[in-house]
Amino acid sequence: MSNIVVLSESTKESRTAVVAATRRHFDLGIKEILDRQSTRRPLVEVRLFGNDHDEVTKRLVGLLDELQRAGALFTLFELEEAQGFVSRDAHDLSIISRQELDNILQAADDEMARQRKSMDLEAGFAEESEF
Repeated sequence: MSNIVVLSESTKESRTAVVAATRRHFDLGIKEILDRQSTRRPLVEVRLFGNDHDEVTKRLVGLLDELQRAGALFTLFELEEAQGFVSRDAHDLSIISRQELDNILQAADDEMARQRKSMDLEAGFAEESEF
């Protein structure tokens, strides 16, 4: 499993867009979002590849798409399962780009699809030529 942290780097001009987007995709109040921004805590932290992977991915991608459209700046971190976010300046944090995150999510989707097809083939539900 992997955790993704979104740290807002927003300016005063984009703060409203960040609050609106975060509220739309995650169940956080305005005060909580503003507190997270002002204290440099993660805007959101999500765990990928769990039972709720599809829902988490949909929320995360929706938030990031909206932040990018609004021109809001953010930094993405990939954390190991047991690793916690301490501060942006911690030396053991792995910063990833939006493209890298998209590649991680696409690879996971491709692997899940391959496994489903393989299971269907084993169960006799699919033709081998469908691969």
